[in-house]
Amino acid sequence: MRRVRVLLAVALAASAAGCSSDSTAADAISYASIQQLMRQQWEFRETEVASCMAQEGFDYFAEEWSASGSSGTPGATDPDSRLFDVAYDVEHAASHGFGVVEAGLMRSPTPQQGRTSKNADYRESLGNSERLAYEAALNGDDGCAVTAEALAQSEFEERVAAVDETANALRTRITSDARFRQIDADWKSCMGKRGWEAETILGFDEVVSDEIFRRLAELTREDEPRESRVELDEAVVDQLFEFERGAAVDHAECWGESSGDYADVLDDAYAALGG
Repeated sequence: MRRVRVLLAVALAASAAGCSSDSTAADAISYASIQQLMRQQWEFRETEVASCMAQEGFDYFAEEWSASGSSGTPGATDPDSRLFDVAYDVEHAASHGFGVVEAGLMRSPTPQQGRTSKNADYRESLGNSERLAYEAALNGDDGCAVTAEALAQSEFEERVAAVDETANALRTRITSDARFRQIDADWKSCMGKRGWEAETILGFDEVVSDEIFRRLAELTREDEPRESRVELDEAVVDQLFEFERGAAVDHAECWGESSGDYADVLDDAYAALGG
């Protein structure tokens, strides 16, 4: 299972979805553009899988992109907001958490989980030997899925790197600001009273995501054959989702108590980078 916390780091090339690949202007990065580029990457990969499977003599129906019910990005209740322009709304947190379980564990339809009935029906229509050959062609070590993923990474590599550099510069500007350091200290104090430990506000979602996948790893192993993997019980998913939503609510409430001058900090960071 792909870790959802990787979502933002990989998809930070989103600004390239609406501008040339050599542009790294800070104002080009928004949560909406991140989603847009994720869709482009997904569709590119699916097209390559279908082409590869056709060469192997099998049908494959490209899966449609479907974003989760939440933004999939911590605090991004407004998808058109700039990167790091976060709200951490308590009501949103109580419903969606950080988007980890929703996007990664089938709590809402996503491209990672939403396999169409066409591919499932086609696979089931094959005889046993054909089905084994189909699985090897699609999911083998050198199968079409692996090949398509490598091609997608290569296709978007430069844009990912360019915007990732801009995002890191923004993050550095924000976290080095004395006003943010005070906000962070106040937030840590609030979270500590609730039993949480984290290095920074902007990294707390990774703490929660890591814990979710640590618990998940105790239930299933990714290196096992697909047929032998543990089918997650609905109650287990509910427990993980409850944990995530509780963490997100604590985060949002402490953010509300401590955020203070953050809007000015963000404006100054963007201004310094020409955004």
